[in-house]
Amino acid sequence: MKRIVRLSLTSLALASGLTMVNSTRADTPITTFDNFVPNALYPSWSAGTAIATPTNYIITATGYGSLWKQLGPPPINGAGNSNIVVDVNLSGSAGADGKLGVIVDLKDADNTQISYRWYGRSTGHHILVGNLFSTNVPATDNGVIITNNLYRIVTNAAGTTAGLDLTALWHLNLELDPSTYAVAYTLQWNDLRLTSGSGGSTGVCAVVSAFDNTVLSGLYGSWTAQTPTPTNLQVTATGWGGGWSAVTPNINTTSNKTLQLNVTLTAPAAANGKLGPIVVLEDGDGTQLKYAWYGQTPGTNLVLSSVLSGGTIAVAGSVAGFDFSTIKYYNLQLDPSSYAGSYTVAWNDLSIIGCDNTNSETGFCATVCSFKNFFMSGDYGNWSSANEISTPDYWEMSASGFGGGYSSLYPNLTTTSNRTLQLNVTLIAPAAANGKLGPIVVLQDADGTQLNYAWYGQSPGTNLVLTKALNAGAPVGGQPGTTAGFDFGSIAFFHLQLDSGSYADTYTIQANDLSIIGCPPVIIQITAFSYDPVSGQFNLTWSSENGATYAIQTSSDLGTTFADAYTGIASGGASTSVSITPLDPARTFIRIRKE
Repeated sequence: MKRIVRLSLTSLALASGLTMVNSTRADTPITTFDNFVPNALYPSWSAGTAIATPTNYIITATGYGSLWKQLGPPPINGAGNSNIVVDVNLSGSAGADGKLGVIVDLKDADNTQISYRWYGRSTGHHILVGNLFSTNVPATDNGVIITNNLYRIVTNAAGTTAGLDLTALWHLNLELDPSTYAVAYTLQWNDLRLTSGSGGSTGVCAVVSAFDNTVLSGLYGSWTAQTPTPTNLQVTATGWGGGWSAVTPNINTTSNKTLQLNVTLTAPAAANGKLGPIVVLEDGDGTQLKYAWYGQTPGTNLVLSSVLSGGTIAVAGSVAGFDFSTIKYYNLQLDPSSYAGSYTVAWNDLSIIGCDNTNSETGFCATVCSFKNFFMSGDYGNWSSANEISTPDYWEMSASGFGGGYSSLYPNLTTTSNRTLQLNVTLIAPAAANGKLGPIVVLQDADGTQLNYAWYGQSPGTNLVLTKALNAGAPVGGQPGTTAGFDFGSIAFFHLQLDSGSYADTYTIQANDLSIIGCPPVIIQITAFSYDPVSGQFNLTWSSENGATYAIQTSSDLGTTFADAYTGIASGGASTSVSITPLDPARTFIRIRKE
């Protein structure tokens, strides 16, 4: 929900007061770990290997280790924040899963030191979120609530004044507690910040199933046995299979949220790129929606997500459309494609995310391309510029077989790896193409490094909303760039491609929008204003979102309906400024809305 700020030209002192009351604080970075240099390393990290890169800090060691870093001078002022957010990658052998403890200690000017601890983590990429003051507020790992007291807040040292003074943070300690795991691990620190609200993490709306001691109500296909454990549900089989269970109580949600699956896939190398976890949701009238993540490789705690509105109808119920307010059943399935051997799938968690502490939306960050009146800079493969169609609403290409095109981004787009890439696309083809079309987006940074985001196995459909975490992009082997790693701070090009798989006939792809989402919504707040009586111009500045457009509405009094006076105002970035001529210089009320 967006806040609307009202301003009277004849009451500037009152308007200034409103601005102060509604002011909010942005995220406070502690460190981005770019070319990070600690003041000291302690065993076992001092005996291990530490590598500072332009984007992160990487430690390989065995056993408990830690480091110390002085913040400032001046110290960091994190006042107004409620959460701590850590972006980290953990790797090690299979024995590491469920044993790694990520720890962050903050110390203020009077030597109070508070320790924030996320125990029981497994290998993989994690965005860990915890409240700064209380463990009664659920902590999350990749949006999934952490249970069993595995998030803890500990006072390591009490200073002269009770509590951590967020206005003067002077010291940072980082630690890894591997518990009983006794062999080497690698820890990659990516980002550490304080936030307000949900801290950029998409919070859990509802848990479909945590799979703790879960037994499916029925099995089908090749699934004939299941093994419930205190933390997951495991199935070992060969070939396609599935099972179902009721959702108790029924889940009431909306289609603009995201379905998130945490799953572990175990199989030999022959299964690489062939395993397809599938979730099917069913509403009260029997309509079923299918969400499939084909082409997965065996791995631990894979976090797979899909916007709820991106599901495809698997079974039509008695009422048209899917009722997201009444989700009654779920089905779990595994499609191994051409892999014919045995696999084990461990279902760890299935949740609906996209809510935060204020129930507001997952925020828009930036538009990569709106595809309005758009032409590619160049085409390749089976795509030809002769078949390009540009419209005020979308860009279109008709072809058969693999093809692609590219376009530059000017200015270069700046974001961070903990956001989400979202593609809205329409695919048109006959039924023979069902489950075979693969839209692909490739991002390229300023030094030529490319990352690939692919959504294989799609069926023809209108306004398919496909999402993938930015940090889940696959490096394009032939395009490593001149500098190691992908620079999310400078995205210079994007490619759009379509892999038609075994479907050999003609298809049409309509690209509707390509955006980056996952930013906390920006509250519209007037930050500056002035009136020039000579020119009659009123100058107005407000906080805004990258890539958004705004309208200014006016009214002669607060009892009259506001009407749009100026529309289509392009965002100036984090702040937007315009000059307008008020209807009545003596008395005009103004409010701003996002279009």
